[in-house]
Amino acid sequence: MKFYFTFGCGQKFEGGYHIIEAETRDTARNEMNRKFGSKWSMQYRSAEEAGVAMFGLRKIVLNENQERGLGELRDLLALDHGLRDTEIEWLEIFDMAWDLTPRIINIIDEIYRRVM
Repeated sequence: MKFYFTFGCGQKFEGGYHIIEAETRDTARNEMNRKFGSKWSMQYRSAEEAGVAMFGLRKIVLNENQERGLGELRDLLALDHGLRDTEIEWLEIFDMAWDLTPRIINIIDEIYRRVM
């Protein structure tokens, strides 16, 4: 089933919505958190409930690299390095530089390959 997630005032994708297809509400929420961290507002069961047409919300579509999400980048950096979340909080910058995501992921992948 489809779940609609909206973004609130002051958030990167303010005035937008993102669709996640999942079997349960909790699974959809977990996927949204993986992709966007906590930088979203509300979860709904339909476009109408989310106010997509009523508020003229724009659909947020991620490219392949963006689909990997902030959570996966954190996991990648922490993997086999014993880093705690507090040691990699600087990745929040990633959220502010969303357009650079493909390049950032390529750089991190290259670093990971060299280290491993």
